[in-house]
Order: sequence, then structure tokens, then C-alpha cells
Amino acid sequence: VILDTNITNELKDEGIIRELMRSIQDMRKEKGLRIKDMVGLVVSANKESVELIKKNEPNIMKITGLSGIEYIEAEGEIKFEMK
Repeated sequence: VILDTNITNELKDEGIIRELMRSIQDMRKEKGLRIKDMVGLVVSANKESVELIKKNEPNIMKITGLSGIEYIEAEGEIKFEMK
């Protein structure tokens, strides 16, 4: 058995999106939100990350129960808060 351990750009992007969705779900739980509670999200990230999130926006919104995502382009890590 040969195992390919190379991480492609697609796998890296998928990991970033999954981690973002997990963090959003954790934040919803911390705030005591129910499944049907729709909230907005403000994302501050660099241009590349904003584009990645926008590309996956419908899936992110569906899975995490968001009513919308607002973007702010900034340097550094992806930061987000619920509104």
C-alpha cells in the first residue's frame, strides 16, 4: 500500500473551510443559539481568504445557519464575529 501524504491546494482550502465552519458552530454553541436562530457573520481576512470563503459561502451559510456574511479585507489571519 502506498499512501500519498502530499497536501494539495484543494485539500488545504477544504481544511480551512472546515475549520472555519467548526469555529462558527463552536461560537454558536457558546452563545446558546438554537439551530433555527439565524445570525450574520463579519469576516476580516486577506483577499485570498475572502475569495476562498466567498467561493464556499452557500455551503458555509447552509451548514452553520448564517443569514449572511459581511467581508472586510485586512492583512493577517482570518478573524470573524457574529452580529
